[in-house]
Amino acid sequence: MRTLTSLLAVAGCLALASPALAQDALKTAPADAFAMIHVDVQAVLGSQLFKDLAGPLQASPDYQEALKEMKAKGNFNPEKDLSAITIYVAEGAKGGKPVPTVVAHGTFDAKTIMAMGSKEAGMTQKTAGGVSYLLSAKDKMGLAITKNTAVMGSEAHLPKAIKGAGGNAKLASLAKGVKTGDAIWFTLNMPASMMAQLPSKDPNAKALRSARGSLSLANGGMGLSFMIGMADKAAAGNVTKLLNEQLSKAAGDPAAAQMGFADMIKKAKVVQKGNDIVLDLALGAPEIQKLKMLMGMMMMGMGGQKAAPGAPGK
Repeated sequence: MRTLTSLLAVAGCLALASPALAQDALKTAPADAFAMIHVDVQAVLGSQLFKDLAGPLQASPDYQEALKEMKAKGNFNPEKDLSAITIYVAEGAKGGKPVPTVVAHGTFDAKTIMAMGSKEAGMTQKTAGGVSYLLSAKDKMGLAITKNTAVMGSEAHLPKAIKGAGGNAKLASLAKGVKTGDAIWFTLNMPASMMAQLPSKDPNAKALRSARGSLSLANGGMGLSFMIGMADKAAAGNVTKLLNEQLSKAAGDPAAAQMGFADMIKKAKVVQKGNDIVLDLALGAPEIQKLKMLMGMMMMGMGGQKAAPGAPGK
């Protein structure tokens, strides 16, 4: 299924979405999902930060070759045809790895892509909800594509996703406090298996219950809103205090001031709201440009250090 999944590989970073699709993402969340992330890449693609960071990648020969192949074989251009991507994660079987389900919205040449996939070894065609999908005998992962939706997931989850059967009350409840109109947003309801792996001797870690947040890239800046759900108010208060102490210490570090990070760190606000810890950080376009300049200088410095030992020919 390598060729088929490659059609969505680049697309995972290049989605275009609308707030309406974000709401659909919540309504169709698998009932057993413990996490989901939704990407509005129209906002991402249009952001200066993305253009600066992804520009070299998009210009690389490997990327251009992959894009050319997708257009030629699947009649699919992720930069133009994809409208949204939502990834849901459910627990696997006992001791198994988490199981992802990917739902993409856009414009697809379903006939061409399905025909291409059916020729791959080990692929069988099945039907769910009146929609045909391809299933890999090797990894039991399947792919279904209609004119406006593509779904990739496990044999157990794919039919449900095709039928739109879902709705996850816990994730939907967590999302009520999230800015779902932002470029990227996520919710995480920690399952028992994940909580069991937390440090048993750290009461603050053991009190973690959920996380959710969003990232805005509007107007050349960046806005981060992050919330951590704790088991009780006491734990939330403890962690809020610790985070503020760490931020204060970092902002007061002479090295941070010298490099220009201190003022940015001071912009971070951490407050307690009931059982939740809320962190907000808003950086404007000038600060983002300064941050990129500082990062560029650091990378140049690292490059200079690597080249320093010994002169050529010695």
